[in-house]
Amino acid sequence: MSLRYIKRKARNALHNAMKIPALYVKNIGDPPIACNVRIHTQFVAIGKLNGYSAEFQEASPQIIFKKDDLIPDRNGFVSVQKGEAYKIDTIFSDDEYITATVAVATEQYLANLPVPENSDKIII
Repeated sequence: MSLRYIKRKARNALHNAMKIPALYVKNIGDPPIACNVRIHTQFVAIGKLNGYSAEFQEASPQIIFKKDDLIPDRNGFVSVQKGEAYKIDTIFSDDEYITATVAVATEQYLANLPVPENSDKIII
């Protein structure tokens, strides 16, 4: 059994355990497509604040899609729950998964995006 096979199996198990339901919309007004995603919200240190030793950190959210589930487009939207949605920016792909760098959707978009059923019961 190769290391690549072991990593693939582990990644599939992780995705299945951590995925949450979401709705993908290519353009505002298009019918939503149900999918499952993993959301990664990490903070990236980007420099010192005014010469002090403290560093400024910026949120850098990403969404992981399984290719079998959905292949998203740049500038599409992912709605997770009321008040939480993301606009897709850069897309990176490997053999089974797509990682999309995203931006938090603004109020302008949130008002026009559908919300997955029972999303208020999801604890992240």
